[in-house]
Amino acid sequence: MISIALCITMIPAHVHALNNVLYWPVPGYHTYGSSGFHGGNARDIVNCNGATIVAAMGGTVTRKYECTEHHDDDSHYCLGFGTGIVIAGDDGRTYQYAHMQAGSIPSNIQINSRVEAGQMLGRVGNTGWSYGAHLHFGISNTSNHWEPGPDPANESYYDPAINNAPIGIVECEIVNNNQLHIHGWAFDPDEPSKSIAIHVYVNDVCCTGIAAANDSPDVNRVYGITGNHRFDTYIDLYVYGTVKINYYGIDSQGGGPSVLGEITNTPKDYYVTSTRPSLSYASINTIPDQVYTGQPIEPDIVVNYGYRSLTNGEHYSVSYSGNTATGVATVTITGIGQYVGSKVITFNIVDGTIPETINMYRLYNPNSGEHFYTSSIEERNVLIDAGWNYEGVGWIAPSTSSTPVYRLYNQFGGEHHYTTDLTERNYLISIGWNDEGIGWYSDDDQSIPLYRQYNPNQYANNHNYTVSQEENDWLVSLGWQAEGIGWYAIGSIN
Repeated sequence: MISIALCITMIPAHVHALNNVLYWPVPGYHTYGSSGFHGGNARDIVNCNGATIVAAMGGTVTRKYECTEHHDDDSHYCLGFGTGIVIAGDDGRTYQYAHMQAGSIPSNIQINSRVEAGQMLGRVGNTGWSYGAHLHFGISNTSNHWEPGPDPANESYYDPAINNAPIGIVECEIVNNNQLHIHGWAFDPDEPSKSIAIHVYVNDVCCTGIAAANDSPDVNRVYGITGNHRFDTYIDLYVYGTVKINYYGIDSQGGGPSVLGEITNTPKDYYVTSTRPSLSYASINTIPDQVYTGQPIEPDIVVNYGYRSLTNGEHYSVSYSGNTATGVATVTITGIGQYVGSKVITFNIVDGTIPETINMYRLYNPNSGEHFYTSSIEERNVLIDAGWNYEGVGWIAPSTSSTPVYRLYNQFGGEHHYTTDLTERNYLISIGWNDEGIGWYSDDDQSIPLYRQYNPNQYANNHNYTVSQEENDWLVSLGWQAEGIGWYAIGSIN
């Protein structure tokens, strides 16, 4: 039997398009004053004297008031507005803007004039029935601005003065019992001509990356934008039972707390009814050569199934053979619990001395967009507890070598940087970066390259390092710049 679950996540009903979008009326200023005396359909935006006021919604001017002085109550012929405007919006609602600075309404805005969303209407002032500079901003559901409407504080807005989160629609369904068919569109309002990436989290684990880069003439027409913004792909779920799925649009600019714009607001629960996943498809870490000791040798095993890091004793069991003498030893990883099947790997036991190795853990901060790398289990666990996403073992590094990888921290941008280049390290320290010493070492035998990529569209947290050629190529296809090889690993997850 095929189990199908549907999910549709949309942007709010009144946020329609960049050429028909609900703009924040005082760009860059977001402090509300009292909501009293407003009948539930208006708000005062304060601490912004002289700031530019823009039309929240495009439409037609139906009223224009140009009183230049303070006047009490709404019995005055300016109805308490002082200098202000009423606009019949394109969405069928009516928008009011009151208490502007005298003379600040542009001369080309008259009754029956057409205004566009985001167009300047005037400046914040203190005219009319007002006791301190502010914008009185109201929304009515009818053609009369004084009649009921929504609380503006409950609406969603685009603010051209700040870094805005991506918007879009995600539709998905589980098909063939264990695949997610995901399709939809997304773009960043700050750079609407650019294609962005979509990250898919399954059971809170990141992630599958999708480029929203297919033709999107319908989206472009509705939103008045250009570029390619649709996506349509299938993702293997690698799970059994209930699964939670989240989708995020990746901000094209970064540099702030909204590096990730969450496209889905409510995680959906599905039940995957597939046959239990087989460990024959799992990825297992490469085991470096081990030194003969005369005792059984049982190296640590790291098992990943797709995007998920599995746990010994919960998801699989491990058995060893041929591990008491020099030669080739065998490790068998067998699925238990929700996993079935097995996978066999080997490692060499040799005479002499070989380099010791350490696991390098990879984590991701969904709030800042930073990828972080550490060999410290304690540091890894602290970051996981703080909300970082653990992405497993990124690679295996030698415990020492002649090539250190330096770790630096930018206290102003809130990001880490890693380099083997002593000149680059010294330059960053000279401009204010904190030297955090040697993070780990590069393999002098240059066994496995770690590729370095740079995102030119992001102010901070703009580097990524990976042993995966596929991940490198995918990021480059999204506009990242390939910066060659950062350093070398001694082992990786296969």
